[in-house]
Amino acid sequence: MEKIERDKEEKASSLNKMTIIIFSSVIAGMALGYLAARPFFGDDIARFDHAASLGIKTGLCFLMAFVGLELGLEGNLFQIMRRTGLRVLVFPIVTIVGTMIGSAASGPLMGFSLRESMAVGAGFGWYSLAPGIIMDAGLIEASAVSFLHNVLREVIGILLLPMVAEKIGFIEAACMPGAPAMDVCLPVINKETKGRAVPYGFITGVIMSFLVPVSVPLALNLF
Repeated sequence: MEKIERDKEEKASSLNKMTIIIFSSVIAGMALGYLAARPFFGDDIARFDHAASLGIKTGLCFLMAFVGLELGLEGNLFQIMRRTGLRVLVFPIVTIVGTMIGSAASGPLMGFSLRESMAVGAGFGWYSLAPGIIMDAGLIEASAVSFLHNVLREVIGILLLPMVAEKIGFIEAACMPGAPAMDVCLPVINKETKGRAVPYGFITGVIMSFLVPVSVPLALNLF
């Protein structure tokens, strides 16, 4: 009994530490961007974007390599895939349906048409692609909301992942970020779910990423 209580306390402590670390990193990045990056780069945003993109891609490649190494050492990835089979597709489908229902329901509250709200939701967390497609359709305001929505989905997904994994479930946590679950959020998913939900997160991210170039134009044309 004491061991169970001790394990619970350790999990709660780990959850709190990880959430604090993630949140502190976001705040520190914002402060660094405002205090250091702005004076250094000035109005040359393109140069900053290039440098930031290179740094993110390099760091992400290292993170993904270590995630793959850890999964290979544990050797349970293929066992999970064999055990779940095609059932693994249920989770991205449910996530997509839930996202679109939420988008349709929240649109009127923000004064958006069904077309705009569905297009915003169909970005699935891909903030560098979806807003551009919406802007090309002439929906400037919806494009700005799409960018903010997708950025927040990724950031909030990272921040809440430890808590959702602990309080609700590993698979729910893995599917929550949407498209970023296949790359940016995958190291966090791996850590917080002990590698068990990595296949679900990766498959969800891949499917959603493949769908964005189709789902956003489809939403703009159907509604």
